[in-house]
Amino acid sequence: MSTAVESPLAMPAGGRVLVVGDVHGSEPHLLRLVQGAAEAGLSTIVQLGDTFGTHPARSARAMDAVSCACVEHGVTFLWLDGNHDRHVGLLDRLPTDPVTGLHPCRPHVWHLPRGASWTWGGCRWTAVGGAVSVDAAVRTYGEDWWIEEELTDADIDRVVAEVGATDVLLSHDRPAWVEPALGQAPGAWWRHMPFRWSEDDFRRSQAHQRRLDRLVTALRPKLHMHGHLHRRYDLVTDESPWGGRTRVSGLAHEPMQGNTLVVPCAPDFDRLLADTGTQGDAW
Repeated sequence: MSTAVESPLAMPAGGRVLVVGDVHGSEPHLLRLVQGAAEAGLSTIVQLGDTFGTHPARSARAMDAVSCACVEHGVTFLWLDGNHDRHVGLLDRLPTDPVTGLHPCRPHVWHLPRGASWTWGGCRWTAVGGAVSVDAAVRTYGEDWWIEEELTDADIDRVVAEVGATDVLLSHDRPAWVEPALGQAPGAWWRHMPFRWSEDDFRRSQAHQRRLDRLVTALRPKLHMHGHLHRRYDLVTDESPWGGRTRVSGLAHEPMQGNTLVVPCAPDFDRLLADTGTQGDAW
């Protein structure tokens, strides 16, 4: 059993990290991820939001279970907030570690605040959570969705001012520019949605993705990984908003294949950006 206290942002074992898409508080899936990471010799998991869920008791149980498993296996679990996380009653009550700026949740479990930025092997990583619950019409405000789940213009301004530029960007939502780069009409994904969902929430989501456009234009990531849309794909393109070549990878949700990626902490960007094109299933 590993109980040693070290920085949650220490260089991961083997120079690789397990990046995970939405898990929605599924305790069995979360525990499989921790055990699988340990068996693969991976000491750090970075999860891209919609992590522990919105129900107070179930999210607390899932976090407790993940912490116990991480302590047992010597794994650090880093997560950024999505829209289906408990923004009021959990995230608003977390303390801030004065050394790293991260939010300690449980032993070996840390929340990455919006704009958290660190260096692994000379490569700059930045995490920016947040998204819109497009299903808010079938949820209850203040119980399982909150306006705090959205990135604001002030959030974008602050992160851009503090970070400047990054190599690897982690987010929950996908920026708007990716849709036309995939050959899709803006908002085309909406036609797949249940009829009970609201057009107002759709418009809020589109505005949120345009805010992310402003963020990525400023930060200019070479690799951008996100969750939220529950689809696994890779896009390599020169059609980024800032005119540089970039790779965007969307991760699927549990328990679908494509929920995880093993990523070098200092990726070989020449290889990752070698060939333009799209692979996988994206709206």
